[in-house]
Amino acid sequence: MHQSKEEILARMLKIASEEWNIPVSDILKSDPLISILLQAVAYEIERLERQYKNTEEIIFQRMADMLTPVELISPFPSRAVAKAFPSGDTQYITPEYNFYCYKRSQSVLETTELEVHFTPVANHKLVNGKILYLVSGKNIFRSNDKGSKSKSNIFKKELIITGKSNKKIPGNNFWVGLQIPSGFEGLENLSFFFDLESKDSMNKRIFLDAIKTSQWSS
Repeated sequence: MHQSKEEILARMLKIASEEWNIPVSDILKSDPLISILLQAVAYEIERLERQYKNTEEIIFQRMADMLTPVELISPFPSRAVAKAFPSGDTQYITPEYNFYCYKRSQSVLETTELEVHFTPVANHKLVNGKILYLVSGKNIFRSNDKGSKSKSNIFKKELIITGKSNKKIPGNNFWVGLQIPSGFEGLENLSFFFDLESKDSMNKRIFLDAIKTSQWSS
């Protein structure tokens, strides 16, 4: 509970009266300097108490900010990763493009469909292709995706060859075999999406940090 300067001064005079065994009125009359000093001390105590209260509120606010980061309490729009293929060989899409899908809602009485609209967050180049092979270490994997129009967004692979010699691709390298339109050259503006199934957050962070500084060539 915050006390005013007057309340603090009254308490100090009461204690002084009990210690010196003289009335409060006599303390104030005995020496004007004593009254000035007591008032100055009461003012400083009030100021320190106010600063302590403010510091306590700042500490609690900082602790609240640390325990509830802005990313967790701020609103953010719905988002998802979409798998899309162009009608031709390639196609550029921008945030001005509008996509939509139907979300089915079923109840006891009826089934309704809600039309959900969404847009890209940036400019992207769509390529009518897919990953066919992946080479890592001594192993060659083949995609068993059932066609480019598969609804699955997960790269399902099967091991087809394991090298028996000591030669292998360095551990910090991997090769990707693509099925892309004829005449398509280079990797410029070609994007790859990595959906990591590992639940180990540390391994995810290490991999994503490595991808940021990786070099790609064709």
